[in-house]
Amino acid sequence: HQLANNCGLLRRWNDTPQWLNEGLAMFFETPDVRGSRAVTSVGLVNTARLAQFRSYLSRRPADSLRTLLQDDRRLQNTDTATDAYAESWALVYYLLLQRPREFIAYMERIASKPPLAYADAEERIRDFRDTVHDDLEKLDADFVRFISRLK
Repeated sequence: HQLANNCGLLRRWNDTPQWLNEGLAMFFETPDVRGSRAVTSVGLVNTARLAQFRSYLSRRPADSLRTLLQDDRRLQNTDTATDAYAESWALVYYLLLQRPREFIAYMERIASKPPLAYADAEERIRDFRDTVHDDLEKLDADFVRFISRLK
């Protein structure tokens, strides 16, 4: 979190969606912090998050992507947080590898928002649709297919 804010990737005091903030942090999680692969493991498949997301897939509702994007409730609810964190990692991983230009445009839009101004659910969805993909159902199918093929 600190690194993303200090280097300007994200901005403090603006309404960064929690899925984005946490998904990026998990992308940089390094399971081998004591070994020689600590730096080179950044961005590799996070096997713990992948396993959790795969477990979630069997009960994942059709509107899962929309609810993740529209507000932070799933990440803040102890009953849904574990699955929402896994989905956040999976979405960031997918976007960075499959739609990097669109993901950068999305992050730039989020970073350009004024401090202490908070978006409602529809604005959050619109920000994502305008920069990443306007058809959430199609994107969701591509996203799930991509993540399901990871090893």
